[in-house]
Amino acid sequence: MTSPMIQKDIVSAYKIETVKSILEELNGDYFVLLVDESFDVSRKEQMAIVFRYIDRKGFVMERLIDIVHVQDTSASSLKEAIVNLLSQHSLSPSSVRGQCYDGASNIKEITNELNKCLQKKEQDIANAMLLVEVEKRRLQILRDDEWDSLIAKVSTFCIKHDVLIPNFEEPYVSSLISRRKLANYTILHHYRVEVFCNIIDWQLQKLNDHFDEVTTDFLHEIACLNPINSFLSFDIKKVMRMTELYPDDFDESNMSALENQLASYIVDVRDVDERFSYLNGFCDLSKRLVQIKKYSTYPLVFRLVKLALLLPVVIASVERAFSAMKFIKNDLRSQMSDDFLSGCLISY
Repeated sequence: MTSPMIQKDIVSAYKIETVKSILEELNGDYFVLLVDESFDVSRKEQMAIVFRYIDRKGFVMERLIDIVHVQDTSASSLKEAIVNLLSQHSLSPSSVRGQCYDGASNIKEITNELNKCLQKKEQDIANAMLLVEVEKRRLQILRDDEWDSLIAKVSTFCIKHDVLIPNFEEPYVSSLISRRKLANYTILHHYRVEVFCNIIDWQLQKLNDHFDEVTTDFLHEIACLNPINSFLSFDIKKVMRMTELYPDDFDESNMSALENQLASYIVDVRDVDERFSYLNGFCDLSKRLVQIKKYSTYPLVFRLVKLALLLPVVIASVERAFSAMKFIKNDLRSQMSDDFLSGCLISY
């Protein structure tokens, strides 16, 4: 039976190799921080830190880089823990291109200090605005069509039971109906439609409130890079406006080069190279650019695609880490050291 000391050495070695592999995949490129806090079984506050990045093959990766015990959840303590972690792996905060936190209000205070670019916790946001617009249209159609659907159902009921079809323009529909059963049926469904419409209106308002004007414009600009429907949404002017939020990545010296690359790129991928046909989103686009080595032909365009893919949406990877923590550090192993816990989780 392996002794506890040897077990810890083995786990430590696995952690080192795993983190080394993650950093090799990262390859000194940009990344996003996904961070959340949770108590473990011994009621110690743990902060899980996940990196979101694009690997050398163009795939979006989310990897747990560490889980850190913090004494308190003040902004300064959390900032210090994150900065120390980055320093430990020879990473600079200037490489961070976004941050995503869930329910950690204090940690959000460090945003401006760690990242000068867009930092917004929103619902995978490269396509988020498209998804929101689709959802809004779906809800609106649902809302607009429901009344017609109700009229059709009531009319069918009337014909089936040989009663007068009510005039739905009248304020008191029930007065036109000869049978009380039908009146109750109509009033009940009218009430249901009103409730339904109110819920839809509330959902639409919530979607609109979720994005301020700057974020909405930014997401529309990102959507212009989407390859769906043979790059139907492509718009050079809007894409160029997107770069204003990334001054460290697109300065005056390369803006002209970017515009020229975009003009050549869209002709190439939309009209010339059939290998870019029928792509299903940014992930497919990123992988295809790397696969056929066109990322080197259009490096600035590829940088834009990566920045779009890096925008965080949800922190499911962090939540999975906390779920795993409950299995690793349980009631029977409640005294597990922080280093051992971290090593087990990262290897897991």
